[in-house]
Amino acid sequence: MINIKQKGYFGIDVNNVYYEGYSDPSFRWNGWACPYFEKNVADYIAIRVSVDDNYSLYYDKEKDMYVLLEYENGELVETDYFEKRIINTPEGIKEVYPIGAGNWIWDDYSLEQVKEFEDSIIITNDELEKIKEESIEMDY
Repeated sequence: MINIKQKGYFGIDVNNVYYEGYSDPSFRWNGWACPYFEKNVADYIAIRVSVDDNYSLYYDKEKDMYVLLEYENGELVETDYFEKRIINTPEGIKEVYPIGAGNWIWDDYSLEQVKEFEDSIIITNDELEKIKEESIEMDY
């Protein structure tokens, strides 16, 4: 089990969306954060990443991992796997996924920092869980 010292908010400089997750600030990849995200947040990241025709990020339920397919000119050029990890946080034990940790350029911030950014959108596990609970499934 990995011990994580802090919750953080992670973003990539091309947008104003910040995702709640966890990281060890002493461990970085080429200076970039290596975050872990709970499943609701990881699902949201997968949806946003998959909007781009060059990427497909999806959850493989049987293997309990996310798979990222990267395409160039319609040809598959790379596949990355983000397997579930169990971490110990100040909030307790969490099941998380290291989406992009070690190969995406994640910046990390505190909640106070993110709130100061103009037009920032903060995606949290609790908010996504509320949305899921409020959703109504209809069968036809």
